[in-house]
This record gives sequence, C-alpha cells and structure tokens, in this order.
Amino acid sequence: LALVHLCSTQVLLDVSAPATSPFLSLPLKKTGQKKMREGGVASSLTNEELQYCAENETITIIPNFSTASLHLVNGEYGPFRAQNEATVPFWLASLLRKRNLCRVKPPEWMKSEALIAVLAEEKRSPNEWQELPHHYIEVAKLMFTAAEEDFAEFDMDVHEV
Repeated sequence: LALVHLCSTQVLLDVSAPATSPFLSLPLKKTGQKKMREGGVASSLTNEELQYCAENETITIIPNFSTASLHLVNGEYGPFRAQNEATVPFWLASLLRKRNLCRVKPPEWMKSEALIAVLAEEKRSPNEWQELPHHYIEVAKLMFTAAEEDFAEFDMDVHEV
C-alpha cells in the first residue's frame, strides 16, 4: 500500500490492484509499481483530472449579493457581503460568476509584473524552479475560461509573458 496525495486529500492506493482514480473512478495510465511508490501518480493524471483538482483551489471573489452563508454538501461558505472580498473554491466562484453574482479577482501571481519577475529569476537560475501555486497552469486556464472579462477591471494585461 502507498499513501498518495491527490487533490488535497490523502488516499491509500493498493499498488498491486488495478490503478484507478479514487475521485473519478476513471482508469489511470499504467506507470508501474516503482514509479507509483516514488510519487509518479501525479504525472499519470489526465488533464481533466488535474483540472478537477485545481477547481478546489481557493480564489478571491467580490460578491454582488449579501447572505450569512451558503450551506452546501461539502461545507459552509461565507458570509458574503456585497462588494467585500470573500475566499471560495474555484468551482463555487465559477458557478457564482456564471450567474453574475460575483466578480473573480485574479490572484497576485497572475499579474504580468509577477510573471515577468518569475521568468527573469528562472533565467538567472536555470537549475531552480520558482515558487508558484500548486496547479497554477490549470488555475490560469480556468480563470481565462470562466472570468477573462474580470481581468480588465483589475488593471491586468492579458498577454503572453
């Protein structure tokens, strides 16, 4: 048995059993027992599974409504006050954004100045990775898909760095 960390949840994985995704019940690519034990499971996840994990990352929203809290199956979120920032998982922010109940505030690391600084530091030290949030690629893709129009409101340039 191996302890694996997927989507901020620890699960036990029997490496002798057929490999399946514990959260989607989808088959994973075969990577071999040795690679799985060494942490290679994350590299065998599909793009869809990585995106699913990224949807649990928290982001900041600015709600257009006020309510004490939202009681959902997987937790309680809020309180929400109109025009005051709140932190919620991306999946909830996306649902609220589709209903025009909030604006999504892009994270600081997505600002062009921050990305240019990361790029410059990686060029200076090519053997070192710079600190970026877990699932940053998936979060950025989700942000551009769900709330690209919110970027202009926060004085953010959307261009290639």
